[in-house]
Amino acid sequence: GGGGGGGGGGGEGASTRQTHSHGGASSSAFAAAAGPACGGIDSCSKRQGDPDPDTAAAPTYVAKISMDPRDNADREVYFRDVEMQALAAFYANQFNEYNPPKKVQFVRAWLLQLHDREMAPLCGVERFIAGPYRKHNNNFGFVSDEERNTPQAFSHFTYESSNHALLVCDIQGVSDLYTDPQVHSSDGVGFGKGNMGQRGIDKFIQTHHCNSVCRYLKLPPINPIYSGLGTLPVTQFMQYEHVQVVNIAQFPRLKRNSKRGKTSALSSSPTRSLLENGTVEDTSCAFCTVL
Repeated sequence: GGGGGGGGGGGEGASTRQTHSHGGASSSAFAAAAGPACGGIDSCSKRQGDPDPDTAAAPTYVAKISMDPRDNADREVYFRDVEMQALAAFYANQFNEYNPPKKVQFVRAWLLQLHDREMAPLCGVERFIAGPYRKHNNNFGFVSDEERNTPQAFSHFTYESSNHALLVCDIQGVSDLYTDPQVHSSDGVGFGKGNMGQRGIDKFIQTHHCNSVCRYLKLPPINPIYSGLGTLPVTQFMQYEHVQVVNIAQFPRLKRNSKRGKTSALSSSPTRSLLENGTVEDTSCAFCTVL
């Protein structure tokens, strides 16, 4: 996702999610991107969008289509990926509220339906992230050799903030702008094929080493190594007594809407704002529809 990804490592074959790097942007609207195929969701094309009002530069987008034909029949995987990205963005906002030394962000994701292709497949779309792409951890205990403080602390934070109900992992992206996360739920329900349930959470706990950012957030220590290396907070501890537990029971689920013949629609839950206003976007492309 995003700008492509580094190798995964440290997992158990098909159980882990993997990403890979791609070549330069294509000059055609939806041309196949350079790069090897891989499991899970594969970035398949790039497209120039309208100019960014802030930079006057045309942003580049990445379209992602599953390599598994079953996903293009069921299509649920696409909605689960968007849901996970929105949930991770929600926890990123919670994390940033505590003024960590570096704030984190997840790129926004949405879906396109390609009408001119056989069976009108869906694809996930998000803005291309330019810059050196790094994978910091995966969904089965892998931790990058760099072991940066911020992404590892963010995963730990989601575990504590959700009262051990879930863990956001598979943290990857450019600097601290992330994409394509995986969510483990303690009951193993939801969040796609990469949700390893409590087993995946336990794998994270086995390999995680609390760092200075974990300590700053007053997270319960897990295999702590409080060195003076990496990103360090200005003060040893935050001013709050502990991180707030967030009840995710009200988080809007993406569900099917058979009445209008749509592939899916967002829940009308009052907490829909977690998915941000404007999740449904306009497009001038004659060959696709934004869902």
